[in-house]
Amino acid sequence: MMNFSPSDRVLVVAPHPDDESLATGGLIQRVCAAGAAIRVIWATNGDNNPWPQRWVEKRWRIRDEDRARWGAMRQSEARKALERLGFEGESAFLNLPDQGVTDLLMANDPAALRPFVEALRDWRPTHLIGPTPCDLHPDHSALYVLLRTALHQQPVPGLQRLHYAVHGPFAGQGPVRVALSAAEIETKRAAIECHHSQMVLSRKRFLWYARPEEDFFHPKEPEILVPEHPVSEAFFYDGMLHLAVHLPWVPLGLRENIWLAGESAAGSFRRKLSIRGRGRVKIKLPMEELNPTLLFVKYHRPTLFLDHAGWRGVPLRKE
Repeated sequence: MMNFSPSDRVLVVAPHPDDESLATGGLIQRVCAAGAAIRVIWATNGDNNPWPQRWVEKRWRIRDEDRARWGAMRQSEARKALERLGFEGESAFLNLPDQGVTDLLMANDPAALRPFVEALRDWRPTHLIGPTPCDLHPDHSALYVLLRTALHQQPVPGLQRLHYAVHGPFAGQGPVRVALSAAEIETKRAAIECHHSQMVLSRKRFLWYARPEEDFFHPKEPEILVPEHPVSEAFFYDGMLHLAVHLPWVPLGLRENIWLAGESAAGSFRRKLSIRGRGRVKIKLPMEELNPTLLFVKYHRPTLFLDHAGWRGVPLRKE
C-alpha cells in the first residue's frame, strides 16, 4: 500500500509520452488527491516512432520535420493525459533523443545528466518514481542508469525510490501495490486514450494497463537484477571486474558486446567490450585505475525496438 501526504514531493520520470499514463496513471491520481506536490519529467518526445506515424500520415519516408511535428503532437497528448488525471503540478520535456538514450548514456556527455542532477538538487523530492533497469526497452533501462548516476552525484537524504516496468520484468523488493478504485481505473483509461497517435496500432496493449492495480518495486541494494539476465554473475573485487556471461549461439562466430557504465572518484566512465564464445563465458577485467563507486553492466544485443536485456548493477566488494 502506498500513501501520500501534503508534505510529500513526488518526481515522476517517464522515458516517453504515454509512459506516465501506462505506468503511473493511478499513482499520479493518488498523489494529486493527497494534495502532495508533483512534477513529471519526460526524457524524450517520442518522435522517433515511425510505424504509427507511417500508418496515421500515410507516408513511408519520415523526414526530420515530420519527426519534429510528431514529437510536438505527442507532447500535446501527454499534457492532455495529465489533465485527465487531475494533474496540476510542474512538467517538462528534456528533448533527449528517442530510441537514443543508451547512446547518449554511453557517450558520457555531462549534459545528459545535468537536468536530472538539477531536479534532485533544486526540487528535493521525497519520492522518485522511474523505470526499472531491466525494462527491455533500451530507453527505459538507460534512463534508469542516468537517474541512478544523477542520484549518486546529488544524493537526496530520505528519498524513497520506486521502479515501474512497461516492457518486460520487474526487479527489486516488493511489490508496492496501488489498488485503484473503479473511478480511478476509468480515469486512467481516459488518460491512456489521450495518446491517440499510439492507440492506432497498440490500443489493446495500451488499455491492458488500465487494470485494478499498479505495481511498483523498491530497488534492491546492491542492485542485482533478475536471474534470467545474460550476465549471470557480476562483482568487483580486489581491483578486478568479474563477469560470467551466457552467450547464445551466433552465426559465423560473431563477437558479442558488453557495455559498462560507472562512477569513480575521478568521474563518470564508460567502456565497451567485445567478446566471442558460446555458453557461459567468464571475464576478468582489471579496473584498478577506475576504482568504481557505482557500476552497471549491459549485455548489448538489440532486437528491433526492444533489447535482449537491460542493465545489471555490479556489487563492489572492496575487502
